[in-house]
Amino acid sequence: MFTTSFGLEDQVLTHLLAGRETDIGFVTLDTGRLFPETYRLWAETERRYGIRVRAFFPRTEDLEALVNRDGIAGFTQSREARLSCCHVRKVEPLNRALSGARGWITGLRAEQSAERPGRHPARVGRSASTLLMASAIARSRLSRRTQGARAAGC
Repeated sequence: MFTTSFGLEDQVLTHLLAGRETDIGFVTLDTGRLFPETYRLWAETERRYGIRVRAFFPRTEDLEALVNRDGIAGFTQSREARLSCCHVRKVEPLNRALSGARGWITGLRAEQSAERPGRHPARVGRSASTLLMASAIARSRLSRRTQGARAAGC
């Protein structure tokens, strides 16, 4: 399973994975807070590569409870509210997306947070059972990714 947020690194991975004779599924998390440009890129990615990117959304009842309790921008008010928002909008949908998957390919990069630099690019994950998680470009640098994307026409 390949999870994409349609960022540059994910577009490079999509270019590398699409059209291959594999059973890799493409999925994304629609948190309900995506920019219009993301939806346009999503549609263009599906058209260009002839793939379907399956969407996973927050559970309606969980999202309604979150917004009714914390407000539409409650995640800005405290760390606890931010973690609760991330759980409803990202963690729970991701766990559903990965349910039954044999492996997880992601475009996560080490430089994206303080926790990631020490992680190995391939490791056993802890989401939706025990998966092999491959961060295909975890240790790459932006300039190399940008050059690769330009070369691939992304």
